[in-house]
Amino acid sequence: MPSRFCLEVAGPLACFTRPEMKVERVSYEVMTPSAARAVFESILWKPQIRWRVQCIEVLRPIRWMNLRRNEVKSKVLMPSVVRAMQSGSGQLGIDIEDDHTQRASVVFHSVWSLIGYWPE
Repeated sequence: MPSRFCLEVAGPLACFTRPEMKVERVSYEVMTPSAARAVFESILWKPQIRWRVQCIEVLRPIRWMNLRRNEVKSKVLMPSVVRAMQSGSGQLGIDIEDDHTQRASVVFHSVWSLIGYWPE
């Protein structure tokens, strides 16, 4: 029988983004199995091991929080960087006063979960 592992995860904020919400980030009510697997793989990753989530338990009541933040709309593109490196000059900065937008997120805070795994 394979060994079983249990991991307790806690943090001040969490957002497990729903894919149907394109612009505004809205979290699922609990940690997703893929996020739970990623937490465990960040602690112990080997190519021979695939972790399978068996259960996720929420140890504290879920408390929601609305969060508003500023985001930059554009990116510095790689061709601009290459051109600036070759010529020795160029505009690589982004003026955040002209190129920002406000986004809202619905996240939960005071997160405390218990995750059960076993390797396949």
